[in-house]
Amino acid sequence: MPDDRTVALLLTHSHDHYVIDLVGESLRRLGANPVRMDTDLPLAQSELAIEVAGSRASHQVQLGNHLIDAHRVCAVWTRQIRAPATDDRLEAQYRDGCIRNAMAARDGFFSACLKARWVNRLDAIRAASNKIHQLRMARAVGLRTPATLVTTSSSRARAFFESFRGNVVAKLLINLSSSMEHATFFVRTTDLTEEHLASLDSLRHCPMIFQERINKTRELRVVVVAGTAFIGAIDAPGFADWRLASPEQAQWSHGTLDDDTLARLRSLMEKLGLIYGAIDVIETNAGPPVFLEVNPTGEWGMLQKTLNLPIAEAIAGALMDREATT
Repeated sequence: MPDDRTVALLLTHSHDHYVIDLVGESLRRLGANPVRMDTDLPLAQSELAIEVAGSRASHQVQLGNHLIDAHRVCAVWTRQIRAPATDDRLEAQYRDGCIRNAMAARDGFFSACLKARWVNRLDAIRAASNKIHQLRMARAVGLRTPATLVTTSSSRARAFFESFRGNVVAKLLINLSSSMEHATFFVRTTDLTEEHLASLDSLRHCPMIFQERINKTRELRVVVVAGTAFIGAIDAPGFADWRLASPEQAQWSHGTLDDDTLARLRSLMEKLGLIYGAIDVIETNAGPPVFLEVNPTGEWGMLQKTLNLPIAEAIAGALMDREATT
């Protein structure tokens, strides 16, 4: 009997609807059977069973009406992976341990899907998510990057601030929250001011990234899928981070990049082992564009919705190992 490997597993969270649906529809058109897994839901809402006995191994998970065998998974899209919630009735002292055990069991199931096509692989996401590693790799491929300091030292941060005459922005290495709904815990790139300097002693609890502020003309979101680049541009003057602007203050338009920068971005993706990446780049009045960072699971729905860029189709094609088209 032939091995019917048609399941495309979509790893996401329970509040994800627009882009997950677009990719699912594109996968169906390519003959796959997309099944979403909301990784933030309590493990009790699914049923996981991994059995290894003698020469036989079975890895199964029940997702709603779908019983998924790992050997039937042909593709995995790591849209978003989050820690599962726990039952509120569980005593607080046990919750952290239960979450870690649930994630370990879940990873055991994922490890049985390694013959599938992953966009992106979990190990690649973990390595590429390190912003310091990104910057080193970006410099290695010849991309222009801003002067950067990562520190727990308030005196070093003050000296960096003074060396650039106050033209400095600050951001976190990792967001305090993975959810946009908890906005008070989601810290965006911020212009550093004299007022902020007074509270820099808190760095000893949480290191931060400090970078020279680049005089920008526009910001670009460059979505690369299997080597194909989809580029959106946004003009958000007065904002250190375009995501702080309202839709009325900044709107998306089609963007372009020179061939040399695109080649270097593709080289960076290859070095990071990424098939998909959402890259933030700044256009300037002088010199080549400036690389800021790449998010291995970054957002792109606004580019497809506003600019009609076929990113969902490209992701589905990459998952099915089909060539992306623009």
